[in-house]
Amino acid sequence: DAILAKATGSSYALARCRAASTQLILSAAASLGKAPPGTRQEGLVDQARRLMAERLDDPPSIPEIARALGVSASFFSARFKRESGLTPGDCLRRLRCDRAGELLRNSARSITDVAFAAGFRTSQHFADVFKRYIGMTPRQYRTAGKRSGA
Repeated sequence: DAILAKATGSSYALARCRAASTQLILSAAASLGKAPPGTRQEGLVDQARRLMAERLDDPPSIPEIARALGVSASFFSARFKRESGLTPGDCLRRLRCDRAGELLRNSARSITDVAFAAGFRTSQHFADVFKRYIGMTPRQYRTAGKRSGA
């Protein structure tokens, strides 16, 4: 991380790189659950991620997702982890952080509003999770984005 930050000259660039890496990993992991090319069938992980992304502010529970996909909750959780490398909860937090990053970059909404819009219950929990996944606080991320012109 320090080498990348030094090479890019920006902790914001490092955070953007982390976000892009996360998206790439999630996409690669999701593709493991996809049907063969040319078919319309969506993989279990892809379907679950779509269901979560559609309802970031009020995500379905694991039993609700499993029921929607026609599998048991235990089967769903185990398969999701095996195919994506993430727990469903971890995937949801990453999706929320991605959404929050977009809002921080592209709006003047308060950090509390961004937290609620991304589905977090409190701004403090949002700040803790965002820092864990992105590597900087929401305020630092927004400030770094303004300095870099993004």
